[in-house]
Parts: sequence; structure tokens; C-alpha cells
Amino acid sequence: MPAAAVDQDVAGRLRIAISRISHRLRLQAQSDDMTPTRLSALAIVAKNGPLRLGDLAARLGTSAPTMSRIVDWLLQQGLVDRWPDPDDQRAGLIGMADRGTAWLDEIRTRNTGYLAEKLAILSERELAALAAAVPVLERIAAESENS
Repeated sequence: MPAAAVDQDVAGRLRIAISRISHRLRLQAQSDDMTPTRLSALAIVAKNGPLRLGDLAARLGTSAPTMSRIVDWLLQQGLVDRWPDPDDQRAGLIGMADRGTAWLDEIRTRNTGYLAEKLAILSERELAALAAAVPVLERIAAESENS
């Protein structure tokens, strides 16, 4: 089979597997009020914050008005804080609140436990293959964030 055909097959199978796992992990984090978009915004602030509203909107790929509504909700829940930007008093910065950090830690712990349960069913050979693939997946993820 030509390399391009193998790459397409592998890419398709990987996309489906990642999508299914990601969906399951999002379900564990989601509640009636915590939507995937709100969760993504919170995770972006945790990783990259403090951020201006416009920068957060750009990273999430949404409009400033939509991001404003998301941030307002996160503020009401006590998950993020807002304060004036010292470089521009007209602008504000959005950063993590202690409650938001604790909530994300809980979700990450729960999701790691879920994945650990799934990994426990693998053979030693399968687990070794997956462990060897993790750096490659991390590289793809990092490249995806930069594009």
C-alpha cells in the first residue's frame, strides 16, 4: 500500500479514536451549566492566563461578545477573577480563581483515573506500544496548538 494511503488510513482511525476518547472525557467534565466551550475557556486561562478578553476569544476562536458572556458566567461561578490590566487601565485581565484551579484539578484527576482504568485492560505489549506513542501524540498536539 502506498505511504499516502497508509497515512490517510492511520489518520482516519486516529481521528475517530481521539474523538471517542475526547467525547467521553468531556462528558465527565460537563454538567448542566459547564458547557464544553466554558470548559475550554477555563482551561485556556489556566494554561495561558492571565489574558485579555480579546486574546482569550482569539485562542478559543470565538467573538469578543460571546467570550464576554462566557467570562461573565465563569466569574459568577467564582472560577476566574478579573482585574485591571496594569499596562492599559481600559482593559481587564482574566485569571484563574482558586475555585477554578481546584475544579480543573478535580476534573483532571477524574479523567486520569478514567484513562488509567481503560489502560489497565491492555496487555503489556499494548501498553508499551501506547507508551511509545505518547511522545508522538504530544508532538502532534503541540503542533496543533501552534497552527
